[in-house]
Amino acid sequence: MSSVPPSTRPPGSPWRHALEGALSVATAVTAMTLAAWAALTVLGAGAIAPVSRLVPTMVSMAGGGGVMVESSPSADPADGGGLGGGLGGLLGDWAAVAA
Repeated sequence: MSSVPPSTRPPGSPWRHALEGALSVATAVTAMTLAAWAALTVLGAGAIAPVSRLVPTMVSMAGGGGVMVESSPSADPADGGGLGGGLGGLLGDWAAVAA
């Protein structure tokens, strides 16, 4: 048996946990961005569209966002999409009232 008493220090403050969570998200998005850029470059996707425009689309889809294909951008989404990415439908009618 060890004669050293157990630590009574708390496991960490909420701010520390929030910071660790934010850094984890930033690291994951960075890794997804680098992987998407490398994969699209290797596959030759630059012949279809600029890779710099395809990578954000891939990362958005990986995070649950939706992608709409159209020839020119419009100011109004057809179905109210874009409200929170893929989670917009979870807000229900509240999102339409708040907007």
